[in-house]
Amino acid sequence: MEEIKEILAAQYRGEINQEEAVRQLTVACTHEELAEFIVAAKNRGWISNFNLGLDEDGHQM
Repeated sequence: MEEIKEILAAQYRGEINQEEAVRQLTVACTHEELAEFIVAAKNRGWISNFNLGLDEDGHQM
């Protein structure tokens, strides 16, 4: 999780662009680590159903 934080922080600061952040994440993290981060972000409300294109029942809009 620390590697994800460092890479996203570097992108936020403008030290790397989106493409470089994606490249670094694919090298530094396993699929499982990225999946855990995404699920945690969704559970914390950082990613909303609206952002995912889901209605209030969880179906695609």
